Amino acid sequence: MKLLKFSLPECKPCTILSKQMEDLDLSSYEVKEVDMHENDETKALLEKYGIRSVPTIIVADKDGNEIKRIRDIIQLKQFLADNA
Repeated sequence: MKLLKFSLPECKPCTILSKQMEDLDLSSYEVKEVDMHENDETKALLEKYGIRSVPTIIVADKDGNEIKRIRDIIQLKQFLADNA
């Protein structure tokens, strides 16, 4: 599975979430940081997943289909616990 983390460097909640994620075992996931500063790839991902606010984490299957949308560390920890 993939974790796509949408954030901005100047976003304080994004920075906090990134720091908190460092303490989690995400080794079984392909983690991709998506900087919201637009380029062609980012624009396509924003449209595909309908991202309107940051931080947002999309859990996707290997084909990129959205499985779950996560907005904070509590939701992420719960998802990881439920799928351990």
